[in-house]
Amino acid sequence: MKKSVCLFYLLSLFFSLCFTVQAAVQPLRFQDIAKQQIQINRPVQKVILANGNLAYAVAVINPTQQPFRLIQAWGDGFKVADYTGYQAYQQRFPTLANIYTFKDNDVSNVNLEKIIALHPDVVIFNLSSKSTVDQSNFPKALAKLNIAIVYVDFSLDNARNTAPSIEILGKVFDQQHKAQLFNQFRQKHLDLIEKNLSSLPTPHQRPQVFIERAAGLYEQCCLSYGRHNLGQLVTQLGAENIAERWIKGYGIVHPEQLMTSHPDLIIMTGADWKFYSPQGQWINLGPGVNIARSRQNMQALLQRPAYKYLTAVKQKRVHALWHPFYDSPYQFIAMQQIAKWLYPEAFRNVNPELHFQQLHQQFLPIPYQAGYWFNLDKNS
Repeated sequence: MKKSVCLFYLLSLFFSLCFTVQAAVQPLRFQDIAKQQIQINRPVQKVILANGNLAYAVAVINPTQQPFRLIQAWGDGFKVADYTGYQAYQQRFPTLANIYTFKDNDVSNVNLEKIIALHPDVVIFNLSSKSTVDQSNFPKALAKLNIAIVYVDFSLDNARNTAPSIEILGKVFDQQHKAQLFNQFRQKHLDLIEKNLSSLPTPHQRPQVFIERAAGLYEQCCLSYGRHNLGQLVTQLGAENIAERWIKGYGIVHPEQLMTSHPDLIIMTGADWKFYSPQGQWINLGPGVNIARSRQNMQALLQRPAYKYLTAVKQKRVHALWHPFYDSPYQFIAMQQIAKWLYPEAFRNVNPELHFQQLHQQFLPIPYQAGYWFNLDKNS
């Protein structure tokens, strides 16, 4: 009898272990933002971020002790497009300097042999890169080696694609629970925006907003957003993004067009772009930056003919916003701040800075430091 019982337990243990091993080696299957059916062997151990800005999303869903543990290589966009932000992470994680880095958004110049030599399980791209990738030899070369290409999106349609993109990253990094928690946090704050918008009188006159993209980084005036990313946020808030009159995606609004459009509110985006333009008059924004110095640059930029005589400038209804908000999962924080600028009375009890602090405390591996936005009027 005892032998039979022992045999029963041994067989049960054997089949249980077999089932566990089989479950562990089951491939990961899901659909990415480009509606591709993805299959990846798990556990995923090596990941390449083709676009450096994806570091913001990866940091959100991974353990705070080792957010970039699986990253073997990444595009240089994180470092060169937000150097102050990159430094904040590098101070916390010095080994970031050892991650193989290639030029962002330029698939043709990526050392394919080097990428293959790293033996990644998956390469993650922004959806905005898809047409370029499709025209390269990347897909065929990686498919032969069973290396998956996965697309996510935080900029082309942030309202629709942010939450599922976070879910996708949660699956790739086996961090589904933290991804779910972040999406719940995000939705809670989006609901707060909707609640406050509903308190506005109906109908109300739509404020007219102009966003200058990367103000001061380039000589021409003025780069802006059409109906996507930050332009989309303005529209969602019930205001008019005046650049949509002339451009659909990214483009230039000519000084004459801006001078005759009379926006009610102006937003200039900025970041630490010393790698792009060491001597440029761009507006530095990011964790712990010197806001007084950045405000001086804004004041100088407002002396350009396109702005000099605008009523919004005279009334100091000009604001600066951290540029990387436009393609990161933190956009809802920017949305709250823009809402406060548009409707100060309706959003008087909304505190985007507190909410960004909470986001850092709950999801990110670095402490929050102010410096992500400011007003031309330092007293407001």
